[in-house]
Parts: sequence; structure tokens; C-alpha cells
Amino acid sequence: MDTPDHVPEREVTMDQVVAANMRHWRRAAGMTQDELGKAIGWSAANVSAVERSADDGRDRRRFDAQAIADIAAAVGVPLAALFMPPGDDDIAAAYVIRTAGGEWDMADLMERLVMPDSDEDLPVLSAYRERFREAARRYLAPEWADIVERWLSDAGREQDIADQASRLRDRRDEALRIAVDLGELADAFDRAAKR
Repeated sequence: MDTPDHVPEREVTMDQVVAANMRHWRRAAGMTQDELGKAIGWSAANVSAVERSADDGRDRRRFDAQAIADIAAAVGVPLAALFMPPGDDDIAAAYVIRTAGGEWDMADLMERLVMPDSDEDLPVLSAYRERFREAARRYLAPEWADIVERWLSDAGREQDIADQASRLRDRRDEALRIAVDLGELADAFDRAAKR
């Protein structure tokens, strides 16, 4: 990951990201640790310990899917809100998360919250996009399903347009190189003719 020289890279776990977001959204909802604890069946001390686990050097809390769903419901945010890059300090751009698939920076995390971008035409990503479309059509209001469909369609078109523009630039650059070569060859013939 490219980070500015003055920003140290900080490795975090997804559990730390969730813990930091739990703290952030609890505060944004105006809830105390006790209120959140009661809403999700934890003690205030447990909520406090989990929120502190977002910081370096603390015991790490492991979150399961049910706990994440309970927290999101209690504070009133979408599930994805608990996976957003932490926004409570100035070094969020330098966070790094190690995964089985490699290293993610916060831009990677944002891409993976809903729609993983990829130049590759991987079957699994095509299957994901189709399942996302189906779920949107089945469970969302028609106007939201239409927005999702346009978003998915536009994402592909933008990539196609960008790919086409790149190919055209490559062809232009090649044509310019050929023109320069032809010009140099013509100059060489002119010099030879004048001798």
C-alpha cells in the first residue's frame, strides 16, 4: 500500500475495525455503553472492553455474525456501517488489514463493502453481481432495485469505456512512434540523396 512518508502504516484486524465502528456508531446514536449493553445482552463493562479492543495493545474481541447484526440493529445503522474504515483519527488511510487473500488498505475495504471491483472477469464476481441483482429485485422497493441495476450496469460500462480509451491511447502512441520512425527514415534518405 502506498502511504505518505509521514503517516505510519498500522496493521489492524477486521475485529478492531468493527470495535472502532461500534464505539463510533454508539456515540453517534447518543447511547451510553450501558444502554447499548442492555440492547444487545452485554454488560456495560463488556461493551467498554470491546470498544477498547479497537486500540493497539488491547485484548482483541472476536465478533460473530449475530453480534454484528445485534449491534447494527441496536444503534440503527446498516450492517456495512460496522465494516467501514475507522474515521476517528487522521491515519485511517494508512490502516492495513491482512486477509487470507492478501493485504487490504482502506480503499480495498471500501470496495469490498458492497461491490468488489476487479478488472478480472472472475466467475465468482459475476455470480455475486447476479445474486446482488436478484436480491435487490426481490427484497427492495422497485425504485431501489432500479438504482442497484443502474449502478451495476454503469460500473461495467465505465470499465468498458476506460478499457476502450486505454486501447485507443495505446494505438495512438504506437502510431506516433511509427510516424517518428518514418520521419527519421525520410530524413536519412534525404541526407543520403544529398551526398
